[in-house]
Amino acid sequence: MEHTNKCSFMKKVNFFSFGLVFLSFSAFPDVFNKTSAVVWIKPESASLPFAVSGGEKYQGVQDGFAFVCKDKFIVYKLVDKVDAVIQNNCGVLISSKNIFYGILQGIIGGELYEPPDNTWNLLFSKGLK
Repeated sequence: MEHTNKCSFMKKVNFFSFGLVFLSFSAFPDVFNKTSAVVWIKPESASLPFAVSGGEKYQGVQDGFAFVCKDKFIVYKLVDKVDAVIQNNCGVLISSKNIFYGILQGIIGGELYEPPDNTWNLLFSKGLK
């Protein structure tokens, strides 16, 4: 009897673990640009930023983004599997389908005031123009 309950419990744990892994790898993060200005996206594996026009969405892996709003240049770091919506009022709404990455965003993500490493230099230079 005890053996059956243990096996049943292990099946539930394995299914739960599989579900967490599946959720972790199943969704690409999105950046929605709801402003009328250009948002600069910094790719995860490169330092050359690219533009996303107002009203457009970028879906894929990125390290962060930057934009100008009300004469303020804002640079934002995103962790993996976190979506961002950039609003006209300079606000950034963050969401994630994975609680781990949502918490991680709160710890190591958010607005940046200086480049964390050399791969961010080109993105920060967009604010100097």
